Amino acid sequence: KKGGDVSYSNVDDDDLYEGGSSGAAETVEFSLGTFVNSATATNSTLTYSIVDDEDAPTIEFDVANSATSGAETSANPTITVKTNRRSIFDSEIDYSAAAKTGTTTLTSGDYTLASGKASVAALATSTTIPLVITDDSKYELDETIRITLADANSTSQIGSATTHDYTINANDTKPALSFTASSGTADASNPEEGDGSETITVSLAAISGVNSSVTYTISGTATAGVDFTDATTDYDSDPSTNIITWTADDATVDKTIVINFTDDVIDEGDETIIITLSGVSGGAQDGSDLVHTITLRDSDSPPVMQFTNSTMSVDESDGSITIPLTLTHDGSIKQASDVGDATMTWTINGSGTATIDASSNAYPNDITSAVTGTVT
Repeated sequence: KKGGDVSYSNVDDDDLYEGGSSGAAETVEFSLGTFVNSATATNSTLTYSIVDDEDAPTIEFDVANSATSGAETSANPTITVKTNRRSIFDSEIDYSAAAKTGTTTLTSGDYTLASGKASVAALATSTTIPLVITDDSKYELDETIRITLADANSTSQIGSATTHDYTINANDTKPALSFTASSGTADASNPEEGDGSETITVSLAAISGVNSSVTYTISGTATAGVDFTDATTDYDSDPSTNIITWTADDATVDKTIVINFTDDVIDEGDETIIITLSGVSGGAQDGSDLVHTITLRDSDSPPVMQFTNSTMSVDESDGSITIPLTLTHDGSIKQASDVGDATMTWTINGSGTATIDASSNAYPNDITSAVTGTVT
């Protein structure tokens, strides 16, 4: 027999990436040993090369093993990145996170995940991205984080699942919206019109992560434009409405309604200005105090009733006598009373020289009149 073969049948066709066809081949060294009835020649050794035939592993999200949503209390949701085969090299890919389009309230205070690199170690097939959720007490809508993969390293290739959305489910209660104590209590106050104005505070019990608003209306026995004017800030930039607004994450939880009083010279009784909150919407709910009543007290003294002049003269032929009276604020400015009819009792005292009798039949008689009476 002039020759023979060496049989070697244990080459393992594995799925391990070892550099592919362009990588360094693995070698098996054969050598001829003891010769019987033969002698060594030039080709007594043989190098056998095993060339890797796997493609570089793809790296992408492991959708089946990655959480898609959870409450704020789920601090460390599992977000998994995988490769489709093992490799003798580390597989790496960059990741970044941002609010998904349509999510407008997500902030850096809701989660922690700086841009970084996911690395699947050599011979492993998965790793996780360190997303951390912040469990705050602020009311928010559901918010979605989108994590994006890009730029795989040279010993791997990017797969098709390059984005993963994780939704933080809202689990906090809307803060209450109501009146809070101002110049009085949350429910009522008792200023005088001479005080000039009153500022009533409307408050959210806490910062809300959602736009909020409330409408207020004014009623009562006081007359708008006469007894008072509404000088409240135009919060919604529409002068035709009485709407107070809070933007999402508005740190100014206290907003105010300002009522200016008209300090007139009219004697008046107490009047009410009733402010009612309604239509609480967005990231707030009805609180316990939604009605505030201002009892507006008068700051004027009762009007002065007096004779217009301290003396007057008439001729006997004039017949009847009309004596004018006036109601004034300070003796000169005429003033009515809104409290009720102003009345005065008059008398004719006996210090004059004219004779007076209630009957015109009396003689001698200068004036026919009762000696006392009431003017209203």
